[in-house]
Amino acid sequence: MNTLRTRKLWIALMLTVLLALLFVACTKEPVKPYNPFKLDIGYAELTGYTDGFMPGNTYEFDLTIRNDTEEAWQGKYCLFLVDEKEIVLEIGGDSFNLPQEGSFTRTVLMVVPDGFADGAYGLTLVIPDRGASVTTIRIGENLPQAVGPFLDVTTCPE
Repeated sequence: MNTLRTRKLWIALMLTVLLALLFVACTKEPVKPYNPFKLDIGYAELTGYTDGFMPGNTYEFDLTIRNDTEEAWQGKYCLFLVDEKEIVLEIGGDSFNLPQEGSFTRTVLMVVPDGFADGAYGLTLVIPDRGASVTTIRIGENLPQAVGPFLDVTTCPE
């Protein structure tokens, strides 16, 4: 009787271990972003990665804005994704007040919603009345070979 009970416990333990190993083997390691970029437009610099983004995850970009003038600068910035026709994802933005020769650096989070369409997008940094710049990033697994031209945006959405 004791040996039958021991056997059942041993079989249950082995099945549990087997199921745990099977779960670990089937779990896909998330892809981390790769291909670093540095977008430098003189008074602003944006760094991050261009590839490896997946829907349902949050990613970081580092933004530095410098006031290299002799006067204080009140401005704002915005960061978003565009395709050929429209803004598809607002990532972030804020106003700022920099003294002469002042600067700031902040991390901007990009939350890629679940179900976001795979593709190449224009990561666009806009600083109204100063300029805008775009770099291509890729989200998802089924990516097109051709990209752009992306929507040209020079102001922040209201």
